[in-house]
Amino acid sequence: MNRYLTSSLVAALLLASVPAQSYFMPSDTPSTGTCNTIPFGQTSTIYQTLAAPSDLGNSAALRICDLAFAPCAGGNVHFGTIEITLAQSTSSTLSTTFTANLMQNAQVVLKATDYDWPVTANVWNRLGFDTDYQYVAGNFPYLVVQIVATGIVRTGGVSSYHRDGTHQRMYSNNWSGTPPATGSYGVAGLKFELLVGSADVSAYGVGCSGSAGIPTMSGLGDGKINGSFGVSVDNCPANAPVLHVFGLTRYEPRIDLAILGAPSCYLYQPISILTGGAASPTGNYSWRTPIPNDTTLLCARIYTQVSPADAAANTWGRTTSNYVRLLVGQ
Repeated sequence: MNRYLTSSLVAALLLASVPAQSYFMPSDTPSTGTCNTIPFGQTSTIYQTLAAPSDLGNSAALRICDLAFAPCAGGNVHFGTIEITLAQSTSSTLSTTFTANLMQNAQVVLKATDYDWPVTANVWNRLGFDTDYQYVAGNFPYLVVQIVATGIVRTGGVSSYHRDGTHQRMYSNNWSGTPPATGSYGVAGLKFELLVGSADVSAYGVGCSGSAGIPTMSGLGDGKINGSFGVSVDNCPANAPVLHVFGLTRYEPRIDLAILGAPSCYLYQPISILTGGAASPTGNYSWRTPIPNDTTLLCARIYTQVSPADAAANTWGRTTSNYVRLLVGQ
């Protein structure tokens, strides 16, 4: 099982060795700073912020594998749609015209519908890039982050995120239809983290209700090379057989299993590997594996969720959990 999982990763992803590091704007202090509701505390948003060459260690090239923000409260953020684009610019100042800031090497790194982002207060919460961004400074050394999102719904108290009061932002909020061409400028941009070869284990999505509650998956381990990765799932029926799914990509859109008789249950990744297990008498399922000492795995992604048997839940006789994404790093 473990050897197969590793070989599948290597075969599917051509991964260059990169130095592991996170770059923080302005520093690794996710629990400090004024709280601000732009962009994620709105119903729709187009938002841009900027990282200067000095923020990126004056690096000539970087492989950016994810992006994180630090919420002031925990909860879940649901996006009807979300699209994150990274690009580069020659300018140290953002223009009030959004497209003017995307001068070079614009790449969409996350594009999703019905995307659920559970967040924890006062720590870095990774958004979950589907693909890496190849930054090469050259004549365009300023990195621009653009977020466009609609249908934003928050639960659990989350609405604002920590800012530092020095980083630039451009934004327009609560529009309908297409994003506006221009926006408002300021220096109240959110604090953020860029992951370059750093490990991450994070949960996304939602599970569906069964006879023992909603199966809820959380990540285990550090996700680091030569470390470990695993999951723990609560709220399975006692001793229930469990199907465990692994994939190397994320379905977009997610697959609605109402077609099988399981409304509000979703499959989040293609089934690259399917294995089985059983919940404990208390309804917990857990699984864990070592990560090989192989630097070619840096920034590899694995998506995983489970489906416990639950005859009382629906006509399909199963529920599904949310999912966990492993980002292999150092």
